[in-house]
Amino acid sequence: MITLVVITLAIWLSKRFGLTLLEVLHALLVVTANITVYKTFTIAGLIFTGGDLTYNSAYSLLDVVHRRGGYARARRLIWITLAANIAVALFLWTVSLIPRGPDDFLGEAFDTLFRMDLRIVAASMLSFWVSSRVDVWVAHKVGIEKRFFLAFVLSNLASAVIDSLLFNTLAFGGVLPLIPLIIGQFVIKMIVTLSNFLFIIYARWLEGKTRPKPEGE
Repeated sequence: MITLVVITLAIWLSKRFGLTLLEVLHALLVVTANITVYKTFTIAGLIFTGGDLTYNSAYSLLDVVHRRGGYARARRLIWITLAANIAVALFLWTVSLIPRGPDDFLGEAFDTLFRMDLRIVAASMLSFWVSSRVDVWVAHKVGIEKRFFLAFVLSNLASAVIDSLLFNTLAFGGVLPLIPLIIGQFVIKMIVTLSNFLFIIYARWLEGKTRPKPEGE
């Protein structure tokens, strides 16, 4: 709910402050997902990660940027977000290598969290790049400018399938049971996708309600 509320406000405010706001939030959501992916939990036999709660919201914002800013801008955003994630991962990993001082009571927890498994990091970056490119390509072919709902659903469906298969296989193959992990991530991603669409509609309604009326009305 926190993520959905933030997205709603961002889409509403982007009408006044521009698409850069959505682009920054897109990068932040992916960075957050790549950090929280280390937290896993199980519901009804399906395995989820903390990153599932924010990751697909980034695809929803990508679709909004695509619709408003065009195909080229959406493709550029993918590269910007990828670069931001690589930079953050390198920074956190480097800081985790700094020797802890005698009074550093939180350093061990920090090192445990951010001395990232290179396998997971590489899998995350590759799956993000591939699935995001597919998302934008599908939305472009469907015609997101005129058929937003159809393009939104189909592009998110395609990216969710590819990301769930590619990331989990590369990151957790041989470590965690893949089938419940893949299914669990796909299910929650589609739930988040459909929830995002409702909040996007609400944000557009808010924007219409708060738009200044022409003089004389």
